[in-house]
Amino acid sequence: MAVQELRRVFPSARRKVTNHAGVENGVDLELTGIFRVQVKNHKRYVPMNAIEEIADTTGIPLLVSKADRKQWLAVLPLDDLLKILKLVPGVDQDDPSLLQNV
Repeated sequence: MAVQELRRVFPSARRKVTNHAGVENGVDLELTGIFRVQVKNHKRYVPMNAIEEIADTTGIPLLVSKADRKQWLAVLPLDDLLKILKLVPGVDQDDPSLLQNV
């Protein structure tokens, strides 16, 4: 489960309690610091194909992708993201001011 993986950096992370209408604002997990996390599970997700093409043991595979007239997105393996996040001071705190210099 994604929440169990994220607990490596955010020990208190948990699935958001939902009502009959579903999850509020598309956020599936809470207590994940400054991150708003939505979890998707697909049988064969297209970005996974691109990540597999560039994966090897020499670095972190990173896919940068963009749909027409949309913002750029970055996709990387969760294990690699968690390793990077452990190096960032305060990332586990729910403090929006951490994003001011980003």
